[in-house]
Amino acid sequence: MDNSRAEGMKEFTDLSYEHAIPAPGKNSRPPLYLDITTDAHKRLLAYWEEVRGPYLLPAKADLDMAVLIPVLPNIVLFSVQTNPIDFIYKIIGEEALNNFTSNFTGKAISEVPGKGPGSKIFETLKFIVETGQPNLLKVPYVGPNRDFKTIHTLALPFAEDRNNVDKIMILVEFIPSF
Repeated sequence: MDNSRAEGMKEFTDLSYEHAIPAPGKNSRPPLYLDITTDAHKRLLAYWEEVRGPYLLPAKADLDMAVLIPVLPNIVLFSVQTNPIDFIYKIIGEEALNNFTSNFTGKAISEVPGKGPGSKIFETLKFIVETGQPNLLKVPYVGPNRDFKTIHTLALPFAEDRNNVDKIMILVEFIPSF
């Protein structure tokens, strides 16, 4: 592993999360209190808050990919489409892809059976666009790996203009059956 990758992993694993602190200014949000159960989710939320800085939302360009190396295999990135609202799978990390039923890269979520308007995932993504708030979602696992029982996801909004959500990054954690 090269030095920059090792440093990125160290930076990510050193992040801690007590609760998210709102950005100062007129567009401040109250602190986030999410029932986060995984260390990776805690660290990613802390990093999202750090790169958000004084803005309402961070831009995807604010991310240092070297810091995200430890979680990239579990990342799913959506682009937000408006009129009508939909979500396009842009990136699916290797671990997520291996445990999904199919490769949805480039597809709209509305094209995936059971994930269109009215589904829990679609309505959660829509809520994130409307509120600009991160969200946790715990759903039963449906996929090729019988060792998993549930999926815990942390969904984080991004906005190139720092105000209007245009991308949503999801960190997917596969929770084993016991």
